[in-house]
Amino acid sequence: QQDEVSREKTDKEYAAINSMLDQISSCLDHLEEKNDYLHACLKELLESNRQTRLEFQQQTPAPDQLSRAGTGLPAVG
Repeated sequence: QQDEVSREKTDKEYAAINSMLDQISSCLDHLEEKNDYLHACLKELLESNRQTRLEFQQQTPAPDQLSRAGTGLPAVG
């Protein structure tokens, strides 16, 4: 009879451990989904920033182009 009580106790402990492992697995799945979502958002943000930077560079002349174009002031001398 003591073996039966011991077995029931062990079965309950294993059931509790399995339940905790299921909860941990569920939490990890949720974290993985959030991580995937954040990764996708960051990739989208980086692409948007890259596109904005390219558009800005196309609209703004480079510093060497400004120096060649002159200042618009009459030459001194």
